[in-house]
Amino acid sequence: MATQLGARSYGKQQARVIAFSEATSANDVADLTMSIMASGGIDECYEAGDNGRVITSDAQRNRALAVLERNYPAPIEELAEAVVSDLRQAHPHFPEITVEVLGRSWERVGPSYVRGSCSTDWASATSRGDVIETRSGLDNLEVLVTGGSRFTGFAIDEYTTNQPVPDRPLAGRLDVRWSLATGARPNWPEVRDEVRTALLVAFGNGRSESVQHLLTLMGTAALVTQPLMAEISLHLENAGLERVPTAGASFPSLFAVTTSPTAVTEVTVHQSERGTED
Repeated sequence: MATQLGARSYGKQQARVIAFSEATSANDVADLTMSIMASGGIDECYEAGDNGRVITSDAQRNRALAVLERNYPAPIEELAEAVVSDLRQAHPHFPEITVEVLGRSWERVGPSYVRGSCSTDWASATSRGDVIETRSGLDNLEVLVTGGSRFTGFAIDEYTTNQPVPDRPLAGRLDVRWSLATGARPNWPEVRDEVRTALLVAFGNGRSESVQHLLTLMGTAALVTQPLMAEISLHLENAGLERVPTAGASFPSLFAVTTSPTAVTEVTVHQSERGTED
């Protein structure tokens, strides 16, 4: 039976580094986690076991760390671009290389540090030939609203157990990814802060008919706030909130939280092309 290779890639995942200086500012700790994946380019390895052009994942990591050291401090988008550019120049036989960088913040409290923002900054740069595609994002943004979310008028079949809910709390974990218009070179941290604020304000203020509707409102709000954005994708994992009967007034609204099984909703919203209507 004849066979042929399909998608193929390898690399180093979750290479985390923490660096700090003796400075007294609150921003003297760098906490970065990097992942690298190289796709294609070494078919002879997959097909015949010829490792002559295989660049070890440790070598990929070591090169990437050297690039980080030369370019830090810089926004994580620019760090990802610098690493993928160096890898592409050193190993042009790979048709595609992707570098992801996570950035976690730390805040000084006296002589110690504590984790800062509850979310994690995310960026990726993918090299395809001479073109680099850069994306930004947020991971693990925990969100909660105590009311304003509706869920009524949904389809009902013989397996439906949900009851219509005209007003409910909503909580979950949000991952977000976005890309900018071609050629845009913004202040990356400023864009991220504006997008985060727009998403959270829309999550808290918008009365929605469903989670799907809410995520669309949130994505639209981010695009309106940041016109350089070409598209934004949102992934929400709901935390189930089940009302618990209570006898006293200490907790008039008490809910038990369930995390499994998880309801997941994903939405991508694009900027409309100029001259067209929504």
